[in-house]
Amino acid sequence: MIDFGKFNRPTIDAAPRDPIEIFKRSPNLGNAPNDLWEGQAQALKQWHSSRENKDNLIILNTGAGKSIVGALIAQSLTNEDIGPVLFACSTIDLVRQTARECDRLGIKYTQRTKQKFDNDLFESGKAFCITTYQSLFSSINVFTKDKSPAAVIFDDAHVSERMIRDAFTLTIRKEKHENLFNNIIDIVRPEFEAIGKNGHLSYVLESIGQVGTTMCPPCTAARNKEQIINALKKARYQDDRELQFPVIQLYENLQYCAIFISKNTIEVTPPFIPTGKFPFLSGDVRRVYLSATLDFETDFVRGFGRRATNEIKPNNDAGNGERLILFGDKLHPEIKKTDTVKDIASARKILVAVPSYPDSKPWSSVAVPPDVDKFSEALETFRAASKGAFLLVSRIDGIDLPQDTCRIMAIDGSPSGVSLMERHLVENLQMNNLMSTKMATRITQLFGRINRGRSDYGVFLIFGKDISTWLRRDKNIALLPELIRKQILLGKTIHEEIPFMEKTNFFGLLSQVLDIKDGKRDESWLRYYSDTMQGVKFDNEILEKVKIREKKIADGVLAECEFMTALWQGDVPGARIALEDVIDKIAIADARIAGWYSIWLGMTYEMAGDISTAGQHYRKARSRLSKWLNLPYTVDTFDIQNGLNIVGSIHKNFVDINLAGTAKLADLSAQLKAALRKLKDPNLEANDHEEALRAIGELLGLEATRPDNEFDAGPDVLWHDPLTNYSLAMELKTKKENPALYFKKDIGQSLNHIEWMNDNRTGDEIDGILIVGPPGKCHEQANPSDELYLCEIDNLVGKIEGFIAKLDDFRGRTTAERTQIIADFGSLKEWQLDGWFSSLATARLKELR
Repeated sequence: MIDFGKFNRPTIDAAPRDPIEIFKRSPNLGNAPNDLWEGQAQALKQWHSSRENKDNLIILNTGAGKSIVGALIAQSLTNEDIGPVLFACSTIDLVRQTARECDRLGIKYTQRTKQKFDNDLFESGKAFCITTYQSLFSSINVFTKDKSPAAVIFDDAHVSERMIRDAFTLTIRKEKHENLFNNIIDIVRPEFEAIGKNGHLSYVLESIGQVGTTMCPPCTAARNKEQIINALKKARYQDDRELQFPVIQLYENLQYCAIFISKNTIEVTPPFIPTGKFPFLSGDVRRVYLSATLDFETDFVRGFGRRATNEIKPNNDAGNGERLILFGDKLHPEIKKTDTVKDIASARKILVAVPSYPDSKPWSSVAVPPDVDKFSEALETFRAASKGAFLLVSRIDGIDLPQDTCRIMAIDGSPSGVSLMERHLVENLQMNNLMSTKMATRITQLFGRINRGRSDYGVFLIFGKDISTWLRRDKNIALLPELIRKQILLGKTIHEEIPFMEKTNFFGLLSQVLDIKDGKRDESWLRYYSDTMQGVKFDNEILEKVKIREKKIADGVLAECEFMTALWQGDVPGARIALEDVIDKIAIADARIAGWYSIWLGMTYEMAGDISTAGQHYRKARSRLSKWLNLPYTVDTFDIQNGLNIVGSIHKNFVDINLAGTAKLADLSAQLKAALRKLKDPNLEANDHEEALRAIGELLGLEATRPDNEFDAGPDVLWHDPLTNYSLAMELKTKKENPALYFKKDIGQSLNHIEWMNDNRTGDEIDGILIVGPPGKCHEQANPSDELYLCEIDNLVGKIEGFIAKLDDFRGRTTAERTQIIADFGSLKEWQLDGWFSSLATARLKELR
């Protein structure tokens, strides 16, 4: 028999949670980094101290080693054994790049790409999984049940919105699905005919003019949902991966989607992203966002539906490479872009970026974009070459050509999105502010393709009128990182000093900036660059204006996510309230975005058959966006007051405000909440509380006065309903200690108020006086009458809050629904003024002695 008691027992060395300690313990595998950069170490230390937070945003410049930071955090969370940990990357190439960083550190991991895990470490709980956004946000998601993430590291969070949006976008390409394309066109054409726009649809499909995209009327998907789904079934969508995943994602909520059309593509997508659909974007899941410079959170919020609550931004200059940015239209006309790039490629290496494949055709004499399946191989060949050109089409990230792998980049055209939705919003609706942060992020990403580190340097040639114009507007430059702002200003200065730079000067400048002679670069250029970077300043006033604008827009973006999530959950009234609460504020920052919101608010009312309210929103959309919108024209014919029995001023007030539209209801709700905050604020004076309570009465539609303030006699606040002649008198004691003692003097004042009311309000019906204050007792020497009641301040606040809640419920309803609710509301005793008294006068002061 074996005596196990004599065996040596293995010691258990708990896996470290501190990511820096994990790095220190990593094995020396030859190519492992010797040490962490300062910015990486700062980021890891700050994250570790706040690791319990649900949302941590780590901002590191492009080229500052985000992947290593993310890998160490992923391992730290895995060691903590909180459950499955995911590391989401934007592309398969970046999944592999992250895996290589893990290999360098000796960290175990699992990869999931192309619908399979490459080992069982993740499934057995021994490692984290590196995957793509596409896999994580897929409609057929493997990361559920026992694989539901307890933590997610989102790499490249600053460009996440595009990838998350893709998960909700069904794209039907005519060249691949011609019958399906034609069937969908046949289904939606009557929608255009109904609003007199059939000719417009043909104009777009036949590509007659410059309008390349259009959007179907907002309720098109709702009215034709079954036909569209049947067309997809007929096309056997389940057999085509390009169709299958988005169809499954949208199937239940297709009715809430927008439909965009071009000559050869149909795109079906929700107007906003329903981020609340994903459980890992809420609840107890820990989320770590790795981002390059993120001065404005607009697109971050649009992608994740969350604010960046804890921002970790180490003070470091890693990734702050040197750039010379030149504008092609400021060069001499003899410098033709394709000929010039061809000359450069004959002796050096140059990367050419274009926004689309049609835009690549003028460059065919210089380079041809590689086939998708041969892209990585072609890129590696270019990396190893000593000269030549590589054509990058519609790609802004995941391509790294640092140092001598490439020093020159030509950007021909704005890196605009390829989606029809983006094209429609920018080209047709001129919603430039909506897309401005996206454009800034994309341009920043492009500048990072050949400029990756602090010691890197390169030259950028800007061709294309659209991007040149964009980069000349100060409010756009303000959206870029500070270093790039300065580099653009430096380039402008050079163009001012050498207007219409000729070919000889141009190539001479390239040599002066890039070439190394006798072991060093040109000292005069380096000195000029350094002095300019230290001395140049951007207009702070413009920066502040942009920050204010973007903050307001970000508030709206959060409401967009709430709106779409509520629709996805079937909560239509809640969805409406989300946008109605912000639409007027957004209109101040950007009227066009507010107009876009009006379209989709109108859609919800039109779907419910409330043509009157839908028409109000559609009219606002036209006034803020364009008269040419594909929206139905409506005429208000519904008489909201017909058949209503007005029973009091509060009831009448709501009927009148409802006639003015849901925006007025939203205004009333906001004003009531603001006044209530003042009434509840213990730091304000009694006079402020009195005025707040008077204002609340006025907002309710009552005659509201402060007799003691106006006449030096009478109650502090008097609410009067002229339709019923009922009055509610209140004496405020909100500054008393809690619990309170109500003295003989307090009671005497209130008894005098009754006399004042009898003398000055002879026609008013009154049931007593409310003394509003903290709970407490009446002093034994006081002698209150039966007409004096203690109204605890919390009870009054609760009554007002309940009223506001009722009001907010009105706002999310159709006109017909609101009419019925208001009719019911008006007949309820507790919401008439005498009902307010009855519900608040629950304790006679004489009973509290």
